[in-house]
Amino acid sequence: MHDGASVVGVALAYADVGRKEDALAALERAAEQPSLAALTVAVEPRLRPLAGTSRYRAVLERLNLASSRGLKLSPGERHHAAAH
Repeated sequence: MHDGASVVGVALAYADVGRKEDALAALERAAEQPSLAALTVAVEPRLRPLAGTSRYRAVLERLNLASSRGLKLSPGERHHAAAH
């Protein structure tokens, strides 16, 4: 098993090559094992392409970082994101 920091690194690598779904999956794993690196998810410029997705916003909420980006999920988005 990887720690949260290495999973965030994997997410960044996927984001760098445009593999959004893989990057989101890695971020979801990172949210399950929070680390100091996970705290950078809300402000990491390399993750900006993911910012418009409900899965990304759900990760921020799980890490209690949604307010740092001014993002909130609607109840429907929260349910949909939890199903992924």
